[in-house]
Amino acid sequence: MVSRNLQKKAAAVRSKAGKTAAKKAIRDPERTRQRILTSASAEFANKGYDGARVDEIVRRSKVSKNLIYYYFGSKEALFIAVLEAAYSTLRRQQDALGLNVIRTCATPNSNTTARNTCSAPKR
Repeated sequence: MVSRNLQKKAAAVRSKAGKTAAKKAIRDPERTRQRILTSASAEFANKGYDGARVDEIVRRSKVSKNLIYYYFGSKEALFIAVLEAAYSTLRRQQDALGLNVIRTCATPNSNTTARNTCSAPKR
């Protein structure tokens, strides 16, 4: 009887030690925010602003509803953040292609021929 109680106590101590030794989740606010934006982007793309549900974004991103409202404040602010992230991505891609180069053109005058002469700006 005594040895049985000792076995139970030893098992309880081992299980408690296993719980404390388990790896704790590391919180990364930026990664969480990005996961919410990714989920919200998919939800808004599929259903539009009016059809999208915050509960579905919560389910997809695997965070609490309170956390979404902590980061963004409202569904509208979340939608705006999704649009800003999409625009930012497009802008980075445009910059990588070099499409934002503005050409300067000389206007024809009496000393030049009839066509404009254009050149890319010097870098």
